[in-house]
Amino acid sequence: MFTNLVTMDLPASNLITRETLGWEPTRPRLLDDLDNGNYFAERRNFVAHQ
Repeated sequence: MFTNLVTMDLPASNLITRETLGWEPTRPRLLDDLDNGNYFAERRNFVAHQ
């Protein structure tokens, strides 16, 4: 049963949260943040210095 859940394409949206709470995101999206190298910086520097 868990395998079926993992293999399903389940798109998600923050639309309900935004409409209900009047919330608007102000920070970069996760994928944009990852592309800019804002995560795992220590690991990246560690690998670069070896």
